[in-house]
Amino acid sequence: MSSFCKKVLVIITSDDPCIPRQISLLFKRFHQFYDLSEILTKEQYEENIATKKGSKNVVEFAIKLPADGAGTVYLPVDSKFPGDTYSALRDAVESCDKQRIESAQKALVQRIKGEAKDIHDKYIDPPNTTEFAIMLLPFEGLYSEVVNMG
Repeated sequence: MSSFCKKVLVIITSDDPCIPRQISLLFKRFHQFYDLSEILTKEQYEENIATKKGSKNVVEFAIKLPADGAGTVYLPVDSKFPGDTYSALRDAVESCDKQRIESAQKALVQRIKGEAKDIHDKYIDPPNTTEFAIMLLPFEGLYSEVVNMG
């Protein structure tokens, strides 16, 4: 997985070397199915839950992970749909205009990073959550473009 992909698709603040690999595998499963209910039982996740104490922001899904004792730690999972920014990039590529392509690529990078920051700010709240979240990019072409930008 590229360093850009690690920074953008998964917000990782832990030094645990196993986390990027585990998240990468998990993300591939999500990317394949798009629906948590197809790979997890209802007891293993929550839908539309505020993972940050005192916040009214709800994340689409949060995977329940065991915590010390009998508690639960949530792994937030949120989809982002920057379709307009991706469409602008596709249009720029079709135009074969190098400046337009570079500008659209920069805009896509900024948008993805902004979405990642938004997820971090709204849903990450250790020790109630993991120190990272998963951002799903629902279009295969968009996902591929983000990975290739690494």
